[in-house]
Amino acid sequence: MFQIRSEAKDNGFIGVLAGFVIFDLLMLPYVQVFIMPFSLPLVFAFFLFCGDHKVEGKYFYPFLVLSLLALVSSLSSGFIGNGEHAYENIKRASQFISSFFYFYFFYKISLRDNGRVVSKKIITLFLFLFWLSSLAFCLDPLYTNSVLRAVYGKTITSQEVVEFHLRFAYIFVDPNTAAYFLILASAPLLLATKNRLLVVCFS
Repeated sequence: MFQIRSEAKDNGFIGVLAGFVIFDLLMLPYVQVFIMPFSLPLVFAFFLFCGDHKVEGKYFYPFLVLSLLALVSSLSSGFIGNGEHAYENIKRASQFISSFFYFYFFYKISLRDNGRVVSKKIITLFLFLFWLSSLAFCLDPLYTNSVLRAVYGKTITSQEVVEFHLRFAYIFVDPNTAAYFLILASAPLLLATKNRLLVVCFS
């Protein structure tokens, strides 16, 4: 009985954590000093203290090789030339490597029953906010972009670029990144829904 209650409590905690991580990645601004999600320390703690740390080799070894190559490439930039971009390169490599912890987290919760359903309402809310923002951008591009910059900071494209190109980039600099982000974020909901009309309309 105690074990059943403990497992239920653990599943409840994982469900809340998963909900916050998804909400953070989709809708919260990044930490501005070192561009990263607020949930990264929690995901890192999950990697250290929860689970068995076992990831299938077909996932782990390719990422390990890519991470080592990213580190070597970044560190070598400090020895080649004047090292002007060394800090920026190391920061980018660290951001890339940190994505493995998110992969581990979502891989683990996908093996749990509650991990498959916790994201539906959050993704629906994200879609609503995305389309609302895009509609506002169509009505007043510069004001909408200024509001997004006030909320999300330096990850947003500049006012000058918007004025020249008039392309909606959501919380990114590149509109193409926003499109990829929308498709990637919406995929779990589209795969889970039985509403074929929704899938057709989205496509």
